[in-house]
Amino acid sequence: MGRLDGITLLKSLIEDERADLEKRCQWRRYAKGDDVFTRNSDNQDMFLITEGVVDIINYSMTGRPVAYVKLGASQYFGELSAIDGEPRSASAVCNQSAAIAELQPHPQSLAGSWLIYPTPPQREFAAHASKTRETVARVFA
Repeated sequence: MGRLDGITLLKSLIEDERADLEKRCQWRRYAKGDDVFTRNSDNQDMFLITEGVVDIINYSMTGRPVAYVKLGASQYFGELSAIDGEPRSASAVCNQSAAIAELQPHPQSLAGSWLIYPTPPQREFAAHASKTRETVARVFA
């Protein structure tokens, strides 16, 4: 059994495809309180949690943390920047120690060439990412 076998997003892939993705990943361990990334950083990687818990948060104008979601093993995050290539709209902080696979965009991936000639589903992904970013900007501006 591969390390990515439990990731919900990848369930439809065959074993060889998941094994290929595993080879492309940078495998990292984080301690409780570690930032995986911070808001406005330029990293466009996706993150796949194999163990641990990660909080996706933002900060109000007064500096108060606002939690969006708590994610655990088998879940993923970082998809907005992977889809649209824009800076991070929130921060990801480990709520406990975590093992995370960092998947860099492939040249033909979501943030790659499909943005030039997108298919209808890809246009929908990009539109969803744009709406999410507009909402975040309104709330935290």
